Amino acid sequence: MEALAVLVTMGIVVIVGVTAAVAVLLLRRHRRAAQAAPPEDALFGADALDLDAVFSSVEAEEVESRRKLIATRLDLLRRHRVPLRRLSGAPGKAVARLGFADGTVLLARSRSPGDMATVVRLQRQGSVVVGQYAEHPDGLSLDLTSAGGTCTVIAVGLDQAD
Repeated sequence: MEALAVLVTMGIVVIVGVTAAVAVLLLRRHRRAAQAAPPEDALFGADALDLDAVFSSVEAEEVESRRKLIATRLDLLRRHRVPLRRLSGAPGKAVARLGFADGTVLLARSRSPGDMATVVRLQRQGSVVVGQYAEHPDGLSLDLTSAGGTCTVIAVGLDQAD
C-alpha cells in the first residue's frame, strides 16, 4: 500500500515538473519571437508613409460604402415599418445585434449608457420600428420608435441573420 502511495506521489511530481518545463519553454520561445520581430519602420522604411496614406484612403472609401449600404437597409425598414424582433449581444465591445422581422440584422451601439435597455423596454410596450436616421461620426444615428416613445442608437454595420 505504501509503495502505491509513493508511486502515485512520484507520478504527480513528474507531471508537475513536465508541465513547468513546457511552460518555461513556451515562455522563452514567446520572448525570443517578440525580440526577433523587427519594428515596423525597419520592415517598410521609407514606404511606411506611403502605405499609411493608402490604407487611410481605402478605409475612408470602405466607411462611405458601408454607410450607404446601412442607409439603404434603413430606408427599406422605415418604409415598410418592419418591426424589431430580437436584440442580442454581438462579438464587438459595446455592440448589440438588432434583428428585424424581415431578417435584416443591424449592429448598433448605444448613443448614451442605458439606451439598449430603453429599446428593450420599448419593445415590451409594443412594436418597435425604425424612425428617422441621420449621419453620425461613428455610423448612422437611428431613432427606434414605438407607442411608448423613441430611443436613439448608432447603427455601425450590418450582420448576417442566424
